Amino acid sequence: ITLPKDLRLDVYCVNGNIDIDSIENNINLTLTNGNVILNEVSGSVESYATNGNIVCRMELPESGVCRLKTVNGNITLSVPESTSAGFSANITNGNISISNLTLNNSQSTPHQVTGILSDGNGTIDLDVVNGSIMVNRKY
Repeated sequence: ITLPKDLRLDVYCVNGNIDIDSIENNINLTLTNGNVILNEVSGSVESYATNGNIVCRMELPESGVCRLKTVNGNITLSVPESTSAGFSANITNGNISISNLTLNNSQSTPHQVTGILSDGNGTIDLDVVNGSIMVNRKY
C-alpha cells in the first residue's frame, strides 16, 4: 500500500509483519506475532510487539517520543548523532549495546542503561523482556 508521507499511522496486527518506509508523521503500532520494520521515519513512534523484533531507523523530532517495547524479540534502533532525547533502555533477559552515539550522564547496570543524547529534549524508551537491545548511529 502506498500512502502519503505525512499520514499519521495507527496499525494493529495479530499475525504478520509490519513494514513501513518513508513516513514523516507519528506512528502507533501494536503487533502480537511478527516483526516491525520502520525505515526512514521522521516523527514520534510507539511500537509494541509481543513476539517479534522491532527494527527502527528514524529521526526523532524535537520533543518527540520513541517508545519501543517487545516481550520476546530484539530491538534495533538507529538514530542520527544529532538526536536530542532522554534515553532509557531496559531488559530482563538479554544484552544492551550502544555504539557510535554519545550518551551523556550515562548510568548502566546489567539490565538498564540511561543517559542523555545531546540536549535531552525528546524521549527514547526501549524495553525488552527476552532479547537484546542494540542502538547505533544512523549514517
